[in-house]
Amino acid sequence: MTSQTVVGRARYDFYSESYLGAIMTAREFDQDYSRVAGIDGRFRLGQTHRLSFTAVGSSSHSEEEGDLAGSAIEANLTRQGRNFGYSASYGSIDPEFRAESGFIPRVDLQQANATMSYRWWPESTLMTWGPSVTYFRLYDHTGELQDEQIQAQTSFQFRNNISFNATVNRDLERYREIDFRKTNYGLFGVVSGRTLSIYGGFNGGDGILFDENPYVGRNIVGNINFSVRLHSRMRVELNNIFSQFVNRAQNSEVFDVKIFRTRTTFQLSRRFLLRYIAEHNTQAVSVGNNLLFTYRINAGTVVFVGYDDRYQRGTRIDNTLFPFTSLQRTNRAVFTKLSYLFRL
Repeated sequence: MTSQTVVGRARYDFYSESYLGAIMTAREFDQDYSRVAGIDGRFRLGQTHRLSFTAVGSSSHSEEEGDLAGSAIEANLTRQGRNFGYSASYGSIDPEFRAESGFIPRVDLQQANATMSYRWWPESTLMTWGPSVTYFRLYDHTGELQDEQIQAQTSFQFRNNISFNATVNRDLERYREIDFRKTNYGLFGVVSGRTLSIYGGFNGGDGILFDENPYVGRNIVGNINFSVRLHSRMRVELNNIFSQFVNRAQNSEVFDVKIFRTRTTFQLSRRFLLRYIAEHNTQAVSVGNNLLFTYRINAGTVVFVGYDDRYQRGTRIDNTLFPFTSLQRTNRAVFTKLSYLFRL
């Protein structure tokens, strides 16, 4: 039994950066179906303003949910000048809206968002900098507030591709019918060069432990990345992702996860490429190796051949079957893939 999917799109351009369009999708599988149709548009209003909107409706039927029908709308107004900018947006998705041909992570929401920013341009060692403020609210269709955020951010752009961003935000997040208030701060930076690039950041402060008995603790998440070009055809990337959660009441660590990953890419020729990835996860106590060989026949037509090998500590797999701490192989695979571009 196979599914049938149809996607259609039409668009008419009025003038530069301005158009009106229509879209439709239909997917059928046995007796189930999902159909979506709507219009969208974008219009340039003067030199600094842009207005965009989307309005779609859906009709669906499935054995699990029966007949459903709903709508989704979104509208956005943006002003972006050299110094002053702002944006305001509104979106709504009905509880019964379904789009099986796309990806809708969440339904039953009404959200509004507003941002205001200002930038100065010293154009010396410090090229430009400025603050911005964002306010966001999200309700369900019963009028219950689900999420709220107010965020202040300051960004700095220096010469030689160096930039930093600092943020502070105060959030409300509703989980299991409980309202949690959180305060967080973050820092992100990029130093980009021809041979060496460094980028990364962290976010710390309050965090929710999403458990049967949720509570607010101290949380810090972040990453740091190094990219080194050892040769015109060879690049090595080192990456560290970390996440830690602490129970404030007991002053005890709930988890501390670190993932280390290295990726090496070597361009053997215009057609041949070799890539190797190694990864270590401290929580799962696992090690992974992945080797990929790529041969490009022409633009859009590529042959891939790869090898994947993974290990994990025995006690993390099954403490009864593997009552020891040595690494055990959990997966080994050889795979191949062909990507071919059809020209009509």
